[in-house]
Amino acid sequence: MNAAKFTKNLTSSLNAGNAISYNKSTTKSIINVHSTRNNTIITLTNNLNQPLTWISSGSIGFKSAQKAGYEAGYQSTIALFNKINDSSIDSSLHQSKFGPLELHFRGFGQGRSASWAALLSQEGEAFKQRLSLVKDKTNLVRGGTRPKKQRRL
Repeated sequence: MNAAKFTKNLTSSLNAGNAISYNKSTTKSIINVHSTRNNTIITLTNNLNQPLTWISSGSIGFKSAQKAGYEAGYQSTIALFNKINDSSIDSSLHQSKFGPLELHFRGFGQGRSASWAALLSQEGEAFKQRLSLVKDKTNLVRGGTRPKKQRRL
């Protein structure tokens, strides 16, 4: 009986166009490190994958070929840590100081290992203690594209 009443209320609220709010916990934060041959982009998201802030190698002052380097990835990660630590209480970044963290890597650039080294350094000590998961989300190509037709003379 209660299930039928619940579905009736649910369908009536959906038909009325009212938004249904769910009480989801947003305590977990995810640091996404996207490292390519040309740049390193680091995004901090909540557990619903909504971005809270991002930093790239270019946004902290590295230009052209320097953006792809190890030092640029390291400095980007440290800049993200400082941005989280300097956030005010009413900021959306403030919850990232205390909850568990996940680290997701994507790509094979030099910024990948630089971000890991920054996490293990003195500046990343507070974040390393709260790390609950390290995940590799790199897309691997199976087979790839078809090669060009072989030239015959």
